[in-house]
Amino acid sequence: DVSHYSNQTEVWQKLNEEDTPAVLHHFEFGPCTHLWENDTYLRSAIGDNRVSVQIGNKSFMDYKDKNFRMVRFEELLGESPDKDTMGSRQAEESFYFRSTSANRTVVSNFWKQWPGLAQDLGFPKFIPREKVFSSVLRVSSKSSVLFTHYDVMENVLLQIRGQKDVILFSPREVEKLYSLDGRQLLPDPRSYDAKRFMGVRKANSVRVRLCPGEALYIPAFWFHSVQALQFCMSVNVFWRRLPASEYDSK
Repeated sequence: DVSHYSNQTEVWQKLNEEDTPAVLHHFEFGPCTHLWENDTYLRSAIGDNRVSVQIGNKSFMDYKDKNFRMVRFEELLGESPDKDTMGSRQAEESFYFRSTSANRTVVSNFWKQWPGLAQDLGFPKFIPREKVFSSVLRVSSKSSVLFTHYDVMENVLLQIRGQKDVILFSPREVEKLYSLDGRQLLPDPRSYDAKRFMGVRKANSVRVRLCPGEALYIPAFWFHSVQALQFCMSVNVFWRRLPASEYDSK
């Protein structure tokens, strides 16, 4: 089950005690939840930034093909809700943008790298700033699916525009998520080869429909796959629960 909270003052302690996914309601994100619905506003706030966008075959996104394309950020807004302005991108393709630092040796920091948008989103009060590792802006086209994966750090997904479908599995379910030969992790829990991934049907999962103004806490090492139900904009904040020395420097 997923825990639900609406009081920021109690969240930090509860998250550390329970170590299970939680949906955080009625948080004061700031004006982003209505300002970012306006494409004209976004164009003026972002300017002529060029970004590297991953293009996927139909709706599924993984990193095997490494099909990235440089586009102006405003071209992504052509996807809201049904337009296609990304040049050579085909109608059956989807896109996914994850912000990174221009200097790849420096982790992404949304509040520094996107000043035109940062003023609209308040930093989550329940996360101690000294524990934060990175913060990432994500933009995805309708129906795009991000492959099943896990992160080694704690993570909160702040949903700002559009809705997302998130399916999560506890680390205890790991053996059920691999193919019979043990070589491949389940790509998409919404659509898969039941004969190859026979253990999935026995795996316990948690499913969340995340709406604008809500946040989802994803504990470290929990497997998760995310689908954008509409054109979506989100920000992730990752933080260290353990001392920094306990994590791989890479």
